[in-house]
Amino acid sequence: GALCLLSFESSISVALLTLPIIFITGLGLQISLSTSVADIAPPALQPRLLGRYTTWADIGSGTGPIIGLPMATALGFGWTFGSAALLIGTAGILYVLVTRAARRIATS
Repeated sequence: GALCLLSFESSISVALLTLPIIFITGLGLQISLSTSVADIAPPALQPRLLGRYTTWADIGSGTGPIIGLPMATALGFGWTFGSAALLIGTAGILYVLVTRAARRIATS
């Protein structure tokens, strides 16, 4: 929600309100995703899968700004934050689908 608001309104007051929210929810997302990886992974594969997850999360954290700044320069911050909101929303839907499937498999 905060990314969508930031994509439509570019005033400094909206940025000061939404950026801390984005930061805090991002931290919560990282914690819940790494916990979910550990919960879903079979015990024998947990170290390997957690390592892969952490590596790809680090790659994403590094490449996000590298892609985002030129994108914001070329298209504007509204399009950049809107695209980020779309990507995060899509990832959220996939997360829900995967965790539900994993629960069904674990209970059957």
